[in-house]
Amino acid sequence: MEFSETEDLIIKKNIIKHLYSKSKEIFPLGSFKSYDEIPLGWRNNVNIKDMSKSYKKLDDYKKFLFVGLGGSISLAKIASQINPKKILTLDTFDISEINRIREIVKSKKTAIIICSKSGITAETIVLKNIICEGFEDSTYYISDNYNLDKTKEKTFITPKDIGGRYNLSTHFGILPFYLIGFNLAKIETYLNASNLNSKKNNKNNYSLKIASFLYNKFSNGQNIINLESKIENLYILNWLEQLISESLGKEESGLLPIKNIKGYTPSLVLSNKKDFIKKDLININITKDESIFYTLNCFLYSIAILGSLLELQPFDQPNVELTKNITKQFLDTNNSLKINSREIISLSEFKNLINIHKKNKVITLLLFSTKINNFLKSNLEQLVNYYYKKEVTIIVYFSPEYIHSTGQLLKGSFKEIENFIINLHGNEDQNIPNSLYTLNTLSKNQAISDYKAMKKNNRNVLFLDTNIEEFVKLIEEIIN
Repeated sequence: MEFSETEDLIIKKNIIKHLYSKSKEIFPLGSFKSYDEIPLGWRNNVNIKDMSKSYKKLDDYKKFLFVGLGGSISLAKIASQINPKKILTLDTFDISEINRIREIVKSKKTAIIICSKSGITAETIVLKNIICEGFEDSTYYISDNYNLDKTKEKTFITPKDIGGRYNLSTHFGILPFYLIGFNLAKIETYLNASNLNSKKNNKNNYSLKIASFLYNKFSNGQNIINLESKIENLYILNWLEQLISESLGKEESGLLPIKNIKGYTPSLVLSNKKDFIKKDLININITKDESIFYTLNCFLYSIAILGSLLELQPFDQPNVELTKNITKQFLDTNNSLKINSREIISLSEFKNLINIHKKNKVITLLLFSTKINNFLKSNLEQLVNYYYKKEVTIIVYFSPEYIHSTGQLLKGSFKEIENFIINLHGNEDQNIPNSLYTLNTLSKNQAISDYKAMKKNNRNVLFLDTNIEEFVKLIEEIIN
């Protein structure tokens, strides 16, 4: 199928019109009980008047720390790279990073903003309990309820009909950019202009063009898309990765996004150049001003269109919930989850397995650790490049952020992917206030939760339990 034929197909189906009328005409029900439950509030225009008033309570602070996971914090991370002096983020169990952030909070006049749409995200609550101890007066919340705010005065309430990864037009998306100096009226203008233009059922619709490119590749058998950034703000790739993975990684279908593998096509490239489309590349212009909201909002429409074309429900996340439920068993009982020793592979077995070279093989490494240093990341990057030359794609994800994003895709589609869940235990640990368990214990139980969820969905998954030093040593053996 040619690109122009893909555009014609989308226009003929008039998906945009149906997106604003009866969603049951373009989407399967998915895990929702009724079509009325599907969260489509992100299509609505924005009015920033109420937001502007509520944000005044933060004006006296010098710095702002956003704490959360996945879609709840991804937009704050983008803002943090535009203005790192104002915005800090925390979405990791890395003990060194937690301690570094804690010291900044102690020494600076910092507002802590806990980001959890549900207000019950276990990992976010753990980070809150560690970071906010002693700083309750300067702690605020973004949520669609008051679960974490007994006063009901410090929560920025978001609409219930907007899902986590579609929250660009809510406080999750707008507040961090306001805090780095973006103009609220301009943000409103760009968001509403994007809504208006994305409703047009013609080839001038920017959202339709992005969807056409991605669906064209899918229909031609290319279901792995390389997300590449030629600008500094790599967190936009993380945001895109989650949007694609969690929306479309279901029913043995969808697109698998990978990040920044040079030479890999087809590619969706973010740069400061004007938009253009070539045979195997679509370039998206990204700015560091309010117009970024226009572009990011167009991506939301593009993925909604793709969900319809792929006959998938893009607004639920059933397999993410599976891992959450298994983890909750541990949290509720404090009885560590068990894994059969016969299911745990050794370092030598791991080495042998990934060295079985098959052309176009895809391997994921899902790392759980409370110690993620640059030395480990550097070695993993070398490992990825080493295997790419052998036509093997290795994708690396770090917990806890991937559980609530790419985890959906890994459990929901592409059975042929070889997944390795790797628990890297360490000597350093962190107590969690008001808890009977430590951070290392939680991290390992999360690894087992994800392993069990993958097995339940019949994924190709193996479990490796080791430490960073031994794992890095093994990587060096492989690539040298």
